[in-house]
Order: sequence, then C-alpha cells, then structure tokens
Amino acid sequence: MIRTASALLAALCLVSTLPAVAHAGDDCCPKEGEAAAAEPAVSTPDEVKAALAENEVTPVDANGPETRANFGTLPGALLLGEAGVTADLLGADKSRALVFYCSSEKCGAAPGAAKEAMELGYTEVRVMKAGIKGWVAAGFEVSK
Repeated sequence: MIRTASALLAALCLVSTLPAVAHAGDDCCPKEGEAAAAEPAVSTPDEVKAALAENEVTPVDANGPETRANFGTLPGALLLGEAGVTADLLGADKSRALVFYCSSEKCGAAPGAAKEAMELGYTEVRVMKAGIKGWVAAGFEVSK
C-alpha cells in the first residue's frame, strides 16, 4: 500500500511538471509571469472610412510599390518603405489611432507591421484585414 501511494505521488509530481518542461525554450507561449502578446484590433473598410471622415485614424499602407501602383492607397496613408515600422514614420503621438492594411486577408504584412507598432509603444493600433482590395471592392476612394 505504501509502495502504491509513493508511486502515485511520484507520478503526480511528474505530471505537474510537464507543462513547464513541454514549453521550455518555446517562444510561442508566454513564460510564467508574462502576459500573452496583445493582438491588434480588426477594422472593416466601412469602419475605417467612417474614422477617416472624422479624422480619427491614420492609415498605414504596408503594401509594396506594385500593389500601390495597381490599387492605389487609402487617402492620407503613411507608406511603409524599406525601413519598415519606425517612430519617425508613425510620429511622436503614440496614442494616435493607426490602421494598418496590405493587399487582402491573405497578406500578413499589415498584421506584422501593426504588432511592430505596438512593440514601439503605439496604443491605438488596428488592422484592416480586407486590405486595399477590400477597400476598392467596397467602392471607396483611393489615392494614386
């Protein structure tokens, strides 16, 4: 009986340590005491259009030159270049609302750039997942 209880206790101790062992060195999961990385909020083209009309958001274009030439940009958009996301480009006001976009839902450039902005301390960061293609499909104005 004592041997069985000891074995059971040893097994419980082993199981209780598995999550820590399974994630040791795993960068995808927060470490003990760390919060999970925040994800940028998502906006639809309609929401972005309304926010632009009220001058409540600055669009940030994460597309390359070819996509910009084919589809244009949102009016007043900041254009990410080779330097990527920088405080010089985004400005000193880290509470200013920013909405990042790229070509479409299939593109990961805007979500990645939005996360970089958040890492720089910008607090009002959104992504328009529909991208410029969704914006154009909605019939909204673009700058060429």
